[in-house]
Amino acid sequence: MNRSARISFVSCLLLICQITILSGQNVKAWITSGDREFARGNYSGASVYYKKALEKNNNITEISFKYAESLRLNREYTNAAGVYRDILKNNEPDYPLALFWYACMLKSQGIYDKAAINFQRFYRNYRQNKEYQYYILKSRYESTVCGQLAENPVSVDDLNVTKLDTTVNSPWSEFGAVELPDSSLFFASFRPLNPADTGVFNANIFVSKKMNNNWQKALSAGQPLNSPLYQNANLSFDQESSTAYFSRCPIHDNHEKCKIYQASLVNGQWINIHALPAEINDPAANNIQPCIAATPFGRKLIFASDRQGGKGKYDIWYSPVNPDGSFGKPVNAGDMINSIDDEVTPFYYGADTVLFFSSTWHAALGGFDIFRSKGDFSKWELPVNLGKPINSSADDLYYWFNPVSRNVYFVSNRGAGSEAADATCCNDIYTYRLPFSRNDSVRMQRRKAEEARILGDYIHQAKELVPLNLYFDNDQPDPKSTDSTTRSGYDVLYDDYMHKTEEYRSGYSDGLKGSEKTTAEDEINSFFIDQAEKGMDKLLRFLPVLLELLEKGQTVRITLKSYASPLNTVEYNELLSKRRIDCLQNYLLSYDNHAFQTYIRNGRLKLTLLAFGKSVANPTVSDDIHDLRNSVYSPSAARERRIELVDVEVSPERQ
Repeated sequence: MNRSARISFVSCLLLICQITILSGQNVKAWITSGDREFARGNYSGASVYYKKALEKNNNITEISFKYAESLRLNREYTNAAGVYRDILKNNEPDYPLALFWYACMLKSQGIYDKAAINFQRFYRNYRQNKEYQYYILKSRYESTVCGQLAENPVSVDDLNVTKLDTTVNSPWSEFGAVELPDSSLFFASFRPLNPADTGVFNANIFVSKKMNNNWQKALSAGQPLNSPLYQNANLSFDQESSTAYFSRCPIHDNHEKCKIYQASLVNGQWINIHALPAEINDPAANNIQPCIAATPFGRKLIFASDRQGGKGKYDIWYSPVNPDGSFGKPVNAGDMINSIDDEVTPFYYGADTVLFFSSTWHAALGGFDIFRSKGDFSKWELPVNLGKPINSSADDLYYWFNPVSRNVYFVSNRGAGSEAADATCCNDIYTYRLPFSRNDSVRMQRRKAEEARILGDYIHQAKELVPLNLYFDNDQPDPKSTDSTTRSGYDVLYDDYMHKTEEYRSGYSDGLKGSEKTTAEDEINSFFIDQAEKGMDKLLRFLPVLLELLEKGQTVRITLKSYASPLNTVEYNELLSKRRIDCLQNYLLSYDNHAFQTYIRNGRLKLTLLAFGKSVANPTVSDDIHDLRNSVYSPSAARERRIELVDVEVSPERQ
């Protein structure tokens, strides 16, 4: 039996149903049925209907896109990539997100080189489209991450990771395993409520006991822990294993949000089950995946939520647990942990003051990767990817370990060698045993060495992209101004300049005929493509690397030189050169949601600025205002109007 289920991170549970296909339906009926199942979250069923419609008429690109979306959401990476690729052959302008998702599917298969190319292609094609703000930021970041992964594969730790057998893992999906001291393994599973009826699915909490070193057949934890009105999952225990916290999400869409519940386990019986107060369960948001942690800084309830005030989609939040059992106001874990993407499944190990969580940001190998960050809830270190074989190019979540048995559990939808079409659709629980103490010095040295290698790679990338030149239209920014500053940003000026390619072709070839005219036009084309566009492309590759260096605690000094063509006076051109440097600073200050602003203000990003005006301009370039062909439109004049980023110095300490 092929497994057909996927995680929906809105509920962090799994929604799916088996469907029966009736023969003889027309294309419209297949599409209607597919849309209905897609709206229900049954992406596997929707894909079957859309495929049937395409078999009747494969020329409907809209249905091809819906088919690709259903495959992607069912995490059938290879099949989805193939359909997106077919859409891109002829219809990218009508379905621009097909390119973005195609790149994501390549990454989810570990094809990092091609993923990097397609993320960069999406960014270049759509970076000015405000409708795609998230996708623009994501594609820019992923083009760098995938390029790095393609050039420097992640090292593999010597860990014996195994998948739990079928006494725990079912043909559907399992997630969130927790092992208690009495050798009980609690986890959630999305499976048919009745084995004889595979059309009715629900997520419930199960438990398996270990006997003679083998897990026994998992059984439902039963009511009242599992409620038939809800999806029940994400169980977490306190240090005494007597109080549990878990998530419940409504089965039917009645605008009710997911909530965190508390229950007590007394003599094997669940009692006092209740939802946590509104301070935790924001009624306008989903509140899921609780982890109760005993820390050196007091007890904390850590959880994931998409409430307002976060950094992106789902964020990690925490709330102090007061001595009387009440909860303090939830606090966002901050920029070092949370991103514009999803951060979920937190687990905090108080003895080492380390937070484990999963994220689709932070230089992930695939979709969700597991990261660790040491911190005290007021300050966090840079998250570190746990690497292979814990992480993969698929989704990896729900990291949890037992410090006594040293057993680690996590969840992944990696194919594990299966050749089934939907081999990556569903989650399984994996495990390994820590071969050393969490404080093992050799382990820490290996981690530090890996972090040093990654930092070295980023420094190398930054220096490889220098020097880079950025070019300007004549007398830009702010023509005829005598100011040394401007409100313009380089990105806007660059786009306006590139739109004037035809004007420059016409201006430089004016009065010429035949081969001379063709040669002049080719020279202009070559300048705009090989120099102006190449300079901006290098800048777009350089800035994410620069940001990574700053986020890794480095101090970076950049040396910039600004030039002008010989037109106008020495004094005017010096002011113009200063405006050009200022417009680049404006772009830096606004880049990626003002990401560089803090580093410029605190001195971690230092800019050394040199404005040369026309004092070092090429003497062969015309300065005759009446000879626009040579003084404005010629490639030699255009090359003089530039900023040159000439040097990058990186140091680990402030200077």
